[in-house]
Amino acid sequence: MSQPTVTYAIKRLEEHYACQLVEKSSSNRVLHLTQPGKVLANHAREVLIEIEKTEKAVERSKKNLLRIGLPPLITSDIMKKFGTHDEELEIFRQSQLVQLGSRDLMRLLVRGDLDFSLLGSLEPISHAHLTSQLLYKKEFFVIVSKDHPLADRKEISFKEVLEETFILLDEHHVHMTAFKRLNARFDDLAQSTVVLTDSNLVLSFIEENLGIGLMTDLTLFPEYPNLVKIPLVEEEKTVFYISYAHPNEGEPQALLSSFIERLERCEK
Repeated sequence: MSQPTVTYAIKRLEEHYACQLVEKSSSNRVLHLTQPGKVLANHAREVLIEIEKTEKAVERSKKNLLRIGLPPLITSDIMKKFGTHDEELEIFRQSQLVQLGSRDLMRLLVRGDLDFSLLGSLEPISHAHLTSQLLYKKEFFVIVSKDHPLADRKEISFKEVLEETFILLDEHHVHMTAFKRLNARFDDLAQSTVVLTDSNLVLSFIEENLGIGLMTDLTLFPEYPNLVKIPLVEEEKTVFYISYAHPNEGEPQALLSSFIERLERCEK
């Protein structure tokens, strides 16, 4: 874009808003935004982001394509609550499925790259551009092998396991945030960690008594009968919120609406 075009566009904007948006520095060489100019620039950036998100959604709609985010642990748990009726699973055949941790899926959803996602979070989801609904809640447990010395405990404080080796899911999952929050209460003294990307591998390592974990019981039983979950003491209990969310512009497609209705009938 040529300099005269930019200058003319700025002049038109200044006439429209009846204020100066750009001014020169004292050296008369460098242009910078005035305070009203900064306000307009910030809003313009938001508008451009919304336009980009709208274009993505329209393109997917033209192709009759849904992009759905599915965190593996949550999806596995929810699928147990579904029946085997074909109509309940039809959405998975007609959608592009994105399987990532909840933190990554939330970023994609906000960016407009997903039409819908299941999500795990440490607080109820609240976002200006998303419609969300809590489905149910789980609590975090200290997970140990049945052969671990702590396996017979009825409850435990995080303070008691600071010297243990933790087997954890990586930063793409909410579980790591839960661990960091608890650890921060005790001056980050728990430092021996093994970080993995796959939940099944995490649970297998714990089952072999190579360390302990901090997880919900979404996929523990009966798949892992040699693992024991120990509740945290009352003042340290950490809640895992399982929700769905989608952009709040317009109504969801019919297939997605049916899936949402089925999700909301899941046992709490």
